[in-house]
Amino acid sequence: MSFPTSVVFIFGIVLAGVCTVAAADPDVPGPSANLEEIRSCSLILPLDSKYQSNSTAYHLHVYGLVNHLLWNSIPVKWAIKAGKSYQDADFSAMVDEISINSTSSLGQVINGSISASFRASSFIVPVLYADIALTLMESYITANGLRPYPVRVYSLKATTYIDIRYTLRHKPYIGVSGTTTNALIHTMALDSAGFQNLTHYRIVEVEELQGAASELCVTLLTEPHFQGPFTNNSAVPFVQSMHEFVSSGGNFIAQCGSIATYENCGTSNFSGQAPSCPPGFFLTTGGLNAPVYFSAPTKVFFYHNADLAIMQTDGDWTPPTGSVALFDVYRSASLTTQLKPNGYFAVQYGATSGASSNTSYTLAGIKTSLGAPGSNVFYVGGHILSGTVNIRSYFNAIFVPPTRPSACAFTFDECEVWGRCSGQNVACGCSATCDTQGRCNGTADPAFCTGSLNPPEASPSSVSSPSGVPVSLPPPSSLSPQQDAPAGVSDPSPTVATPINGGGEQQPSQTSNTSSPLSQIAPSVFNRASSSSSLFANIAVIAVVVVVALLISL
Repeated sequence: MSFPTSVVFIFGIVLAGVCTVAAADPDVPGPSANLEEIRSCSLILPLDSKYQSNSTAYHLHVYGLVNHLLWNSIPVKWAIKAGKSYQDADFSAMVDEISINSTSSLGQVINGSISASFRASSFIVPVLYADIALTLMESYITANGLRPYPVRVYSLKATTYIDIRYTLRHKPYIGVSGTTTNALIHTMALDSAGFQNLTHYRIVEVEELQGAASELCVTLLTEPHFQGPFTNNSAVPFVQSMHEFVSSGGNFIAQCGSIATYENCGTSNFSGQAPSCPPGFFLTTGGLNAPVYFSAPTKVFFYHNADLAIMQTDGDWTPPTGSVALFDVYRSASLTTQLKPNGYFAVQYGATSGASSNTSYTLAGIKTSLGAPGSNVFYVGGHILSGTVNIRSYFNAIFVPPTRPSACAFTFDECEVWGRCSGQNVACGCSATCDTQGRCNGTADPAFCTGSLNPPEASPSSVSSPSGVPVSLPPPSSLSPQQDAPAGVSDPSPTVATPINGGGEQQPSQTSNTSSPLSQIAPSVFNRASSSSSLFANIAVIAVVVVVALLISL
């Protein structure tokens, strides 16, 4: 039976419409590139040690400052180039270094027209939030006594396409395990970067770890060092609870002796037979050798999966020390354990770069469940977060998006910043009208007032393509990126804690709010893709009806 050309043509439209390629999960090896147009005057907070150092050392407060912005409902983009090797640049651009040292000099150029190639990733504040963000940055610098060497901030001179891994819209809240006195290892690190106890992190007590872990209101749980000897499977309840937390979308770091505890249920080394640990084995099919000891005349570092969030460091790592500084899958004539799907090694230390008896690892990770943010497990070797390079893997993990219960109130959208009218909060449904920047003035903008997570941005006159060649665009609109500073976090719940230190920061609420779930986080390109999908779906339905009618007529 032959079909008219028109029928074949319609089938072609249907097939073209439904054929889509899913983007790779951003948390696993082989992430997809996601080029976004970043407008001129957007703010760059680089993690590159060349562009982010104070008078003597790397400025860890860059993490605290980004945390401060997120807690004030400022969305932040995390630029990581997919497919890069260690030490490769994520993007190059012309930038101005600007001042955040005082209100009088806020935003002024202090080092102009720098041709920069940023590596080790960068946090980016879109231009629409730049004025609000600068005010918050200055208040952070003041509160933390960082003058005269504040966090270094740069302004993008020309609109540029940049590979964006995540658009962060969650308020990080770290839970440091209180199973032992070693919690100080992580709380001291957090303090040194400007995170505040009970505001941005807290100690999670043993009773909580053995309770309803899936409902625990922390975005990242960290276990500094928790090691046996364990008797009568006493480690299993802790491992089971962590399994529940990770399965619910939380992210987890195990460091040093905790690696053997949570991967192997407390068994450090074993020979010939895998340990019994049903709730464990996050990373492997049957356990890790942790620790690994070996001797080699020369030991060197090898860096893998450099385009994953945990690996956003630059420079040489410091050889770790401690009871479990190095680890590896178990290898013997009778048993070899394997990495599970979506598991990976990141930092290797040994005599060779391949798997052998003379190599081991000090950083690894796995995403245990695909399809939503979170459910990541990271293993960090060494008892102390040593060096200004190694320690950054810990802070990187803080900003990997999680999924947590809505009652935790960790998510936010732009309505918390933009939906304001004479000091009154306006719901995302826009009960009052908004201007094109989401502010109430009597001119409705349905694209934002319906709750869009991507308020419109002014169009630049030109942009730089990924290759650096300028591309002409229509004339810019008359929109101004200037905004009023937020008067605190917009949360309709009456039980939310009051703002702290004048910055609008609050402790997590146990009540529900109207924030969108983290699973809805997506760059604007996904919104356009969604519209395209709807169009294709309509075409497909029409095509099917036509085809059926033609078949009946035949």
